[in-house]
Amino acid sequence: MPRAKQLSTAAKARLNAAVEKIESKSAAEVVIAVEPTVGHLQHVAYAVGAAWAYAMLLFMLYSPLVFGLHWIALICAVAFAAGTVMTLALPRLAVRLQRATTVRHNLQKSAYAKFYELGVANTRGRTGVLVYVAASERLVCVVADVGVLRAVDNATWQQAVGVVESVQLPSLGDGGSDVLARTIEASLEPVLAEQLPRAADDIDELVNVA
Repeated sequence: MPRAKQLSTAAKARLNAAVEKIESKSAAEVVIAVEPTVGHLQHVAYAVGAAWAYAMLLFMLYSPLVFGLHWIALICAVAFAAGTVMTLALPRLAVRLQRATTVRHNLQKSAYAKFYELGVANTRGRTGVLVYVAASERLVCVVADVGVLRAVDNATWQQAVGVVESVQLPSLGDGGSDVLARTIEASLEPVLAEQLPRAADDIDELVNVA
């Protein structure tokens, strides 16, 4: 699933329909935000590049072949650049090279930052819910405002959020959007509709897909 601005019209429409369905039955203000990645992939890429350069240096030092100093400097620089560029070009590889706890920490930190950046924390009833998607990581994080957490039974809410956050997203495109849409409809809608029903004067305060 690419960044929201790069989603196809069909993908945006599917996600928007899911949000509208939830908001038509509850007072929650749901926003789906899609980002390419939440990790510091450039740091991983530099580490891979450095490892390649070091491996080439060891090879040239201990190889029976004789390399001049200029060749050693050039080959190490090229190895570093190649490893760095390859890793940046393959974000899924960079993600796999990170610890799962690091990826999850970055996901949560980015989700909370986006929660405030998009104004999900500023709804009049404090009923904002952000569904944050990291495309490269294929991970989802749900952040809810205090109005939702007060109205909805904690155990029920955590169970619903757990289903959303454990969804197995396809790699890219409309298929991933449909899986996400169906998951939040099936998990979040019943809970929010029952325990945080839509009020007569409820209005749509936020963009549905960011």
